This record gives sequence, C-alpha cells and structure tokens, in this order.
Amino acid sequence: MRPRSILLAELCFVAMIGANIFRWLYSWPQLSPLLTGTSPLAEELRSQIILFAASNLIYGLLFYFVVRRASRVAKWLAVALFAFNVVTLAVKVAIGEFDLSSTRPLALVSMVFYGIAIWLLFRPDSKLWFEGRGRSDLPDVFG
Repeated sequence: MRPRSILLAELCFVAMIGANIFRWLYSWPQLSPLLTGTSPLAEELRSQIILFAASNLIYGLLFYFVVRRASRVAKWLAVALFAFNVVTLAVKVAIGEFDLSSTRPLALVSMVFYGIAIWLLFRPDSKLWFEGRGRSDLPDVFG
C-alpha cells in the first residue's frame, strides 16, 4: 500500500491538472471564435492548445511515475519543473506581465497544488517509499 503522503500527493497532482483544464475550459468561449481562419492570432492559439495538451500529458506521465512507480528520477524532474514554474512566475510578476484578471488566479491555484504535492514527496513516509522503490511491505510510519 502506498503511504499517505504519496496518496495525498497524487490527489494534489490530479487537482493541479484539473485546475489547468478548468482554466482552459473557462476561457474557451472567448478563445473559440478566434481559432477560425488563418490569422497569426489563430495560429498562435492553435500552438498554445497543442502545447497545453502536451504539457499536461507530460505532467500526467511524470506524476504517474512518481506516485505509482516510486521513480526517483521522475520525482526530481517534477521538482525541477516546479522550480522552473516558480522562477517563471516570479519573472512575470517582476516585469508586470502577471495580473490577477481572467484565469490567472486559477494558474495560482494550480501552482499551490503543485507545491503541496512536491512538499508531500519529501515527507518521512514518502522517503521510505522511494527508498524501497514502492514496495508495499515497508513499515507504516503513521502507526
């Protein structure tokens, strides 16, 4: 059985991806009319949709290997991606590109879920699980 912290991290990862999907669904009514035609804006939006789908697929696969397969490599890749996202957010705030209009608060919610999930990967029961490479016969840290 997976430790409690790993189970909670999985829920946070799912909530993060869910918040990302909800953000796109929320903005879809404004975006869909812009996708018709061959304008540069339409091409840019199509590229962003492909990037969105690909990045969420990568996050999903990465988190699968972290929370289901106890992959230490995937864990550190998830940590590195989180750090990159934090730096990117800090730069956007510093240059004034980040405002709290439209779907930006949902991006912050997603980031909070991601941060909690990363924190949970370093709890004592998670450390034991990663050291045992996902074995279910490890002692239960919570009693």
